[in-house]
Amino acid sequence: MSKYNNEDDYLNLQQPKQVDEFALGETNSDSIEEKSPMPHFFYIVPLVVGFVILVGLGLSIFVMRAWEQTPLPEIDTRSIRVIEPSASSVKASEKTVKLKDNNPSNSVNVTSSTTPITINPGVSTPSEILQPVNVILSQVMPAIGMVLVKTSSKVNSGSGFILRSDGLFVTNYHVIEDAQEIAIKLNSREKVNFADIITYDAQKDLAILKLREIEKYPVLALEENFTPNLGDDLIVLGYPLGVKLGLEVTVSTGIISSIRALPEVNLIQTNAAINHGNSGGPVISRRTGKVIGIVTAKARDSESIGFAINVKELQQIIDK
Repeated sequence: MSKYNNEDDYLNLQQPKQVDEFALGETNSDSIEEKSPMPHFFYIVPLVVGFVILVGLGLSIFVMRAWEQTPLPEIDTRSIRVIEPSASSVKASEKTVKLKDNNPSNSVNVTSSTTPITINPGVSTPSEILQPVNVILSQVMPAIGMVLVKTSSKVNSGSGFILRSDGLFVTNYHVIEDAQEIAIKLNSREKVNFADIITYDAQKDLAILKLREIEKYPVLALEENFTPNLGDDLIVLGYPLGVKLGLEVTVSTGIISSIRALPEVNLIQTNAAINHGNSGGPVISRRTGKVIGIVTAKARDSESIGFAINVKELQQIIDK
């Protein structure tokens, strides 16, 4: 038996202290009075968590301002229709409604003329030449906006664009359905504007709003006498995932993949990226820089199959 194996020596008082040959000069690990230094990640984790919380607060601050610091439920970014391959569109009658507006001067005539943005004014561009994406974006960005809709139980988000310089704004009906209050954050401005519903067509999934603040707004031009052609290049603008991705507009490009003439509405199929929150955003031709469609849906369980309402459907509503 070893001389150190003494049953009465409970504390090993007779055993010589061991030295860690790999940590000479440091406090022996056998000492119960010294504590090991805290690993670096214990300091980093709280900093990372704090940073994430600050970013989340920053992204949602304008929503809080829009409803005067009223606590809001979690943002619901599922504001896009999903089309089953074999399902037909839901039929609904056209309705017109005007929300209460304390400013009588906001009453408008939907059929009056617009002041459209033009791409390279004064320059004639052959139809076979595509406009550079950055040139088109520099002109249309100020007229794009995120739509926030407060209902009785949640806040929906969507996209849209200004149709007329006095603040006429286009989005999807399913974005503003059951709205108690509507706020629009234009891409070019920090301020959030409230809006009222002027008219909508649930069957075509289109809604026309009016910004309450009176001023001259930048607008997008609609493509007149538009005839979609397979393979035509286009740009889709909007706010996929709502405030989860921030307040900046997202750009995707693609082509016209197919033309879907349904009994209720004419649709343009595209392979451009379309996600929740894109609803109501404009589809712009790369040949003319004008609006040829309004994003409305994506195919379920499929990639690169999105749908936009033909701009002719919007023109019919405006002309009524």
